[in-house]
Formats: sequence, C-alpha cells, structure tokens
Amino acid sequence: MRELMYIIDEKGEKEAVVLPFEEYEKYIKLKKEISSIRETFYLMKNQKNREKLLEAISEVEKGMIEEHELIED
Repeated sequence: MRELMYIIDEKGEKEAVVLPFEEYEKYIKLKKEISSIRETFYLMKNQKNREKLLEAISEVEKGMIEEHELIED
C-alpha cells in the first residue's frame, strides 16, 4: 500500500485523505461485508429469525431451492 496523502486545513489539521482508487475500492468492499455481518448478527439475536435463517441455509445447502421470475406490477 502506498503512503496516504492528507489535505491540511488552514489550522494545520488533517481534513481529508487522498488514497489510490484501488485502496478505496477495497475499503468499500470491506465496509459492505462488515455491514452484512452486522445485519446477520442483528437478525440472529431473535430466536424465531435465527430458526428461519438456519432452516433456509440448510435448505439451500441441500439444493432445495426453486427459482422464479419476478412479478412486475
């Protein structure tokens, strides 16, 4: 990773960070993954949600899925 560059304000304090776009893309991907994990933890707190999610995961792992076309209004 290249060294980050900072934009300094008139008080000499760091105001913004300039980083390569590739590093930014990695950050965005990681942020989305963390958000997904947080949502899963939130849903798993509730016993009924947890049971439904685990059942659905089990069905997918067993190949018990059906694909359907989306219904348009």
